[in-house]
Amino acid sequence: GESLLRAHNLSAERILDVDFTPLADYPLADWPAYQPHLAPVVEMLLQQADALHSNHDWQCELHYSANQGERLLLARGTRLPDSRGHGVVLVFDDITELVRAQRDAAWGEVAKRLAHEIRNPLTPIQLSAERLQMKLADKLQASDADMLQRSTDTIVKQVAALKRMVDAFRDYARAPSAKLIQLDVNDLLRDVLALYEGYIDIQLALHPQPLF
Repeated sequence: GESLLRAHNLSAERILDVDFTPLADYPLADWPAYQPHLAPVVEMLLQQADALHSNHDWQCELHYSANQGERLLLARGTRLPDSRGHGVVLVFDDITELVRAQRDAAWGEVAKRLAHEIRNPLTPIQLSAERLQMKLADKLQASDADMLQRSTDTIVKQVAALKRMVDAFRDYARAPSAKLIQLDVNDLLRDVLALYEGYIDIQLALHPQPLF
């Protein structure tokens, strides 16, 4: 039969940027006619229909565009063990910032390694130039010694400039230090379940003491 929406929560509406209430009267396949930006979601769900109705859990990433811009969602689905035998529950997570943070962390690691590899040969270059100046200055004629001095100074200055640039690049790529705070698990559970209040019946058994 036609797939109809039986329940939804505010988090789903926020993530998908849609009001599901008027869509509850229409089959899933008709939703894009009323909310065009839901088209990729509907297409994905219809593709996974066989898996959902065959007791196969699934998850996939979905590129989604709405008023809030391009987002990356992680969609997961599973079949509900109800008497009708055809109910499914779908969960959407907005992982845009998580993926961006992972990508930034990966680039930060690349930048750190690159800075290390570039910085390593700079000190030997500087020391070699200074050693040549020290060993040869007294053995050259004045004009040649002057040219050697200018060349050595140029090498030393440019090495120092490269070191500053590499250090700035490394500092820019360095991730900020994590700031850890205490979190009461009881409060976290209350906040999460508040999103489902009024839609499903959940019995919550919390620990009598705060859990950190």
